Amino acid sequence: MIVAVGEKSVDFPLLKAKTSTEKVTDISYEITPFDTNKESYNITNAKKIYGEDTPLKDVQLSKIIPLRDDNNRSVSGENRAVKIDIHTAYLFDRLKGINAQHKKRFLVLDLSLENLLKAQKVVVLEDGSKHPSSWLNKSNDSYKTIEAIPTYKIPNLKRHLFVRVNNEHEIPFESITWALEKPLVEVDEYQLLVEPKTKKEGVLAFVVPNQPIKSLSLHLYDTAYGHLDIPIIGKLKRTRQEIEKLPQKGFTKLGENFALKIESEVLQEQIGETKAKEEAIFNILDITLESKVNALLKIDPTKRIFLKIQSKKGDYIIPTHPITTALPMGLYKNIALTPGSKN
Repeated sequence: MIVAVGEKSVDFPLLKAKTSTEKVTDISYEITPFDTNKESYNITNAKKIYGEDTPLKDVQLSKIIPLRDDNNRSVSGENRAVKIDIHTAYLFDRLKGINAQHKKRFLVLDLSLENLLKAQKVVVLEDGSKHPSSWLNKSNDSYKTIEAIPTYKIPNLKRHLFVRVNNEHEIPFESITWALEKPLVEVDEYQLLVEPKTKKEGVLAFVVPNQPIKSLSLHLYDTAYGHLDIPIIGKLKRTRQEIEKLPQKGFTKLGENFALKIESEVLQEQIGETKAKEEAIFNILDITLESKVNALLKIDPTKRIFLKIQSKKGDYIIPTHPITTALPMGLYKNIALTPGSKN
């Protein structure tokens, strides 16, 4: 088997006469053992990512980027509840027998999460889940309260964890993650739980532009314990999307079940790679929902949240746009609020 890697554009010289010949020196080749240092297609990478897939046929690994700081430690960041270590970044042109989209490639991050929460009073609900008692707005007398370290929970990785390439828009993980050998989340699962005194390890796959990476960063959006921005490669020019802050107001109570608070608003002609229609614009509202009930509260934003715009021709009632799913913490699909929680 012969494997040729590389490409070059060569201009062949014109023949001066029918009998003349020209020696072409621009093309050359060298025969070397395949993957001499075993740095790419090896057992370690196979166990985490592509398994028994055939190199070059089913999987094409273009680059491995070990991530270490000046003290030879993994690139990491933390908020008040969780520490994230990013060990290695991989770039694939083909993964699990699938080519990336046009002018795209796969980025796979090998990472681990550690629960940093301290022991505290937690409320144990009927399903066994534990929540900080301070999150509840009402008396805890009707609950079972114990001293323990709460489980750190990311309710939906698609809405809370993103990468940003070359300081452009946020990119969520792709479903091909579930086909890998050691995904960070289980198949068809978006929720991530990090138990006390343990590390949650695995890989996440993203589809990113096929262009030189001058900067790469990981972003966790967490309203309870603080947002987290981790520069992986290069410099981070901005952290969370800068949007105009509105005057601080209290929560507006919407019935007995939950309250809503508008934090900020911004108008944009484009979200990610999607542009608004002609003579239209995206109106982005940053809102906080707070549960007021002592049970799991399920809400469908597409049926419960609308934007009302008054005009001389009457009121326009505008539903939530599907592009909301491309935004960090975008409220579009069904969500479930635990007692005292905020989203």
